[in-house]
Amino acid sequence: MRILGVYLENIRSFRRGVIVFPAQGITVIQGEVGSGKTSILMSIAYAFETPVSGRVEFAEAFATPQPKHLLRTGESRGLIRVLVKQGGRLYLLERVLERVGDKVQNTGNTIHVYELTAEQGKTSVKAVQRLRLSSSEYAEKLKSILGLVEKSGRQKPEVFTNIIYSPQFNLTRIIELDPSKRREVVEIALGLSRYTDFRSNIGKILDAFNDKITRAQVELGRMEDMLRSLDKQGLEARVREIEAERSRVKRELEEVSSLREKLEKEFNELNGEVSKLNSAIQKKNEDILSIRKQAEEVKRRVEEVKRRVEPALSTLGVDLSQIEDQIEDLMKRVEEDIKTLQSTEDRYMDDRKSLEEKEKNVVGLIRNLEGNINVLKRELEKAELEYRDKEEIIKQGVCPVCGQRIPHEHGEKLLADLREKIESKRREIGEYKKQLEEARAEMERVRGERNELEEKWRDLRNRLDRARKIKELLIELKNWKEREKEVASSEEQIKSMEEEIERLRRDLDARLESLSEVKKKLDEAREREMNIRLRLRELEVELNILNKQLQNIAALEGRLKELRRDVSRLMTGREIARRMAYIVDEISRILAQEAFRFVSTRFAELFSSLSPDNTLSIELSNDYDIIFIYNTERGRGQVLLPSGGQQSVASLALRLAVNQALRALSPRFKDSTLLLDEPTIGLSRELVGRLKGLLSELNEKQRAHIIVVTHDEELLDAGSTRIRLALRGGATTVTYEGEIDEEYMEFVQRILEKPV
Repeated sequence: MRILGVYLENIRSFRRGVIVFPAQGITVIQGEVGSGKTSILMSIAYAFETPVSGRVEFAEAFATPQPKHLLRTGESRGLIRVLVKQGGRLYLLERVLERVGDKVQNTGNTIHVYELTAEQGKTSVKAVQRLRLSSSEYAEKLKSILGLVEKSGRQKPEVFTNIIYSPQFNLTRIIELDPSKRREVVEIALGLSRYTDFRSNIGKILDAFNDKITRAQVELGRMEDMLRSLDKQGLEARVREIEAERSRVKRELEEVSSLREKLEKEFNELNGEVSKLNSAIQKKNEDILSIRKQAEEVKRRVEEVKRRVEPALSTLGVDLSQIEDQIEDLMKRVEEDIKTLQSTEDRYMDDRKSLEEKEKNVVGLIRNLEGNINVLKRELEKAELEYRDKEEIIKQGVCPVCGQRIPHEHGEKLLADLREKIESKRREIGEYKKQLEEARAEMERVRGERNELEEKWRDLRNRLDRARKIKELLIELKNWKEREKEVASSEEQIKSMEEEIERLRRDLDARLESLSEVKKKLDEAREREMNIRLRLRELEVELNILNKQLQNIAALEGRLKELRRDVSRLMTGREIARRMAYIVDEISRILAQEAFRFVSTRFAELFSSLSPDNTLSIELSNDYDIIFIYNTERGRGQVLLPSGGQQSVASLALRLAVNQALRALSPRFKDSTLLLDEPTIGLSRELVGRLKGLLSELNEKQRAHIIVVTHDEELLDAGSTRIRLALRGGATTVTYEGEIDEEYMEFVQRILEKPV
């Protein structure tokens, strides 16, 4: 697991920055106080951890930072991206921080997964997956992807902060742990805890096997006692008896059912005949009633028509009671009267049309005369007006148009012509008025004739309507009289129908008697069938109970066999588990010894390389207790209270030793990155020089991937790549020195800035 780069946006002193780490070797990050060195490692730690909830002490905040420790002051949103290489894949870890009220919260978590590919000699990536996760999902997914193991249920990431990441102010934490705790952390980091957990689980499995075997044996004894108490042979004999009786009862039931079905068929046939006879009798009675109702209705309607026709005939001077049998003759007489009246009506209509035409002509003449008179009156008024105008001009003697004098003779002649014209118009008007008076008199005469004709026509219409009404009533009377004759002949039909009803009643009585006898036999057969069915049901119930008891016995016998097999399998499983426990114990012991030898050897070697005192050595006991030993001329002795510098050297040596063991013994962590934050705090200049030499040696021999954050200029030369940080305008700037692959840096930076 190698960390290739970090992208920070609004994180502590960074506004926006990309830091790319070489794929191998030692990278030293150096800068002045507050330039953002620790911010980089804290951000990496946050990307790999689930923050500890609640209040965190000052020193612990560098190991397990919370969102509030990371978001830049005054900003509402921050972003952390860390690019990690694991095997043939890249993982871009992305976490979003947002200020919500007076709190800072983690509001987004994404893991981008890329496949590394090579095209035309160039490394490229192919997006495989993008996972958007909650905080808890993110932490679990990260563990499964990168193999970061922590003790189950532990809140603080002990392995990460003691083996992979050495936070500022926490360098000596690993040697401050209790030996048992230190051993636990180392074994978890190296994967040895899996064997311990497996051994613990095997113990639980053995306990479970023993418990199940005990319970199965108890159940086995109980079931054997139960089977002995059950009379299986007696139950089987009783089953055979019931099955024999059931066969006999079924045969009897078939015979009774057949008889019942035969009686039901006979009963239904008789019942159908009774229903048909009842329906026939009812139909005959209904027909008789209908005929009688029709006769009464006909008589009523005949009398009703008579009452309506008598007043009409009386107007003709005819008495209906005297000529009731002569309706045909009376109808002919009425029809003759109608024809005569219709002929007279036609003459009236012709006269009426002639008078209307005359009236129309006279009206047209009057309107024409009135129009002529009005025209002449307007012409007369115009002539009189012209005369008065000319008379006034002539009196003045001068023409108003040309201004010349008018001769007297000419003026008099002009006035005389105008007077003649006026008199002519008056004569014409008088002539037209005379003609108008004559036309209006003619109009009065024509209207008088038409009114007289209208009066006669209305009288004629009344007589004609009355005659037609009489004809309609006579026709209706004739029809009802004929219907009356038809009804009178139905009395014979009624008598015949009553005789038929009597015959049907005799047949009905005979059928009812037979039906009663069949019903009695049918009830007896049904009762017998019901009793047989009840007995058969009793036998079935008892047989079912017995069969269930036998099934239960069979199930008990099967369960007994199964339990015996289960006990045998459980005992076999317990033996296998015991053997596996022994094997795991041996493997765990051998691996623990190998890991301990590796760690203790490298620990002593690294301590010796770092320690300036040749008389001081260090040992790691089997239980991971750290022992400082002075070698003097008088002998060896344990240092009970080592100095702060000695503890720092021991802590650094142990971290490096365990990290090397992790990379050597765990395939997943053979390329693991080691993060050291300010490892020179508390070290003398000589120790700093020794640390520098050790790091250079690791870089040359192992090409270990180590990221060191320091403010110490002397340690800067230990890195194959050096990153310098500076604070400019309240924000961090980044520059690179040493082994720098521009193509690689561009590749990493592109992924960090613009994930695909």
